[in-house]
Amino acid sequence: MSGHESDDERLAAFLDGRMDTRRREEMLAHLTGSEEDRAVLAATAAILRQLEEADVPGREGVPAAGEEPGDTAGGVVPLAARRRRRAPFLGWVALAAVLVGVALITGRALRPRASIADEPVRLAARLEHGAQGLPTGWTERRPWGSARGDDSGGTPSPGERWATAVRAGAMLVDLSVAVEARDAAATRVLAVQLAARFDPQGGRGGALRGIADGAGESPERLRPLIGEATERIARRLDPDALRLGAWTEAARLAAARQDAGFFRDPATPRMLDRAGRLSAGDPVALAALQQVRLLLAADSLRWEALAPAIDALARELATE
Repeated sequence: MSGHESDDERLAAFLDGRMDTRRREEMLAHLTGSEEDRAVLAATAAILRQLEEADVPGREGVPAAGEEPGDTAGGVVPLAARRRRRAPFLGWVALAAVLVGVALITGRALRPRASIADEPVRLAARLEHGAQGLPTGWTERRPWGSARGDDSGGTPSPGERWATAVRAGAMLVDLSVAVEARDAAATRVLAVQLAARFDPQGGRGGALRGIADGAGESPERLRPLIGEATERIARRLDPDALRLGAWTEAARLAAARQDAGFFRDPATPRMLDRAGRLSAGDPVALAALQQVRLLLAADSLRWEALAPAIDALARELATE
């Protein structure tokens, strides 16, 4: 899955005015739906208020109405103030857009991103019916057919690593749901399968072995082990593909249980946007994604159509 546009590239295009109307509206919708980015906007508003106050005539270093920039009673006007007077004022809204974009680009380096280790457990917690455990026969009905893409030795191709990470993310969500439901049998089976397919070097002292040995114990004890296993697998594979596989599996579970709240979460359009970017070179995956988008945009969810559509998307993402 190559050739996708990074978040920073999209933001650069947004700030440079190189986005067409549709992509710009999508970016603005993303900013509107993101609680984290709304916090950035609030911080930006505070900065703007400070800038406006700094430009009030009569303040130190700012000429009063009718005065020309130059020497003042207190000395030479600071260079920054003279530049502000010569340059046309950008306007509150335009400056806000610039500062929000800059904050979003640079803020990622300052704000800790949600850890990949937390992703499967967090997604399982968002499922309204997660405490009921996995549906009967769920692990025998994987959307992908063969074991292609699993860790079978040798040096995997980029496509194989992608498919492997998607499948690993899906199974880690299933494991998280089984743990929350205290389903000892499913927990043990999934932990053993994950260790064999995606972390064969974990050994007897590894996190997945610890989950298998402690199957049925409290979720509080096993959640950290799921996080440890997730982080270890993500380091070897593709973290973005693992995140996408985890979300898609949670969406499959939500569709199977008719959990509308999962799809109303602001994270849903963001994840669908990310899936589109990461699948840019795969027309079949993009077609499956478009079908899911159309069904989610309908006035009422048609579960009988949504569930197979998400299955099709999961199958394409997990196939090398």
